Amino acid sequence: QASKAGFEISAEKDLAACYQNLDRATEAKESLGQRDEVVVIIEAEGKRTTLKLDRKLLREHTKELDKRFIDCCKKVIEELVARNKKPDRIISVGGSCRLFHVSEMIQGIFGIEPSHDTDPDLVVAKGATIWAEKCFGSEDKPIYLNGKIRKPISCYLG
Repeated sequence: QASKAGFEISAEKDLAACYQNLDRATEAKESLGQRDEVVVIIEAEGKRTTLKLDRKLLREHTKELDKRFIDCCKKVIEELVARNKKPDRIISVGGSCRLFHVSEMIQGIFGIEPSHDTDPDLVVAKGATIWAEKCFGSEDKPIYLNGKIRKPISCYLG
């Protein structure tokens, strides 16, 4: 769209504009959770244009990521079946779980709607903390989590 308007978005030429456009694209992606269509203003080289985005276009551009996600979920199902287990709760985490169609995919695969009572970013941060302690810490060194000091092993168990 920018090239049609006669300009190029380039991190080498204008990193600030590139980040500004990235922030606007992120806002647009998140807005598609509430709306079918959004308009984004793109700026670079002192010029601006608008770009119309809709859910269909977003789905087309996330098709490959969605396939990887579905494949990963199917592996989890296979593991559960092999252990004769069934999930009673699904917690989706990370930025992509906010996309309008991810909950639908999860429900289609697992047969239950994912929980929405957990902050997905906080879960990722907690997981990163636990993983860092596992990789770089020692079992006798306590870590601070959820306002409590815990031994690393207790973090894995909740």
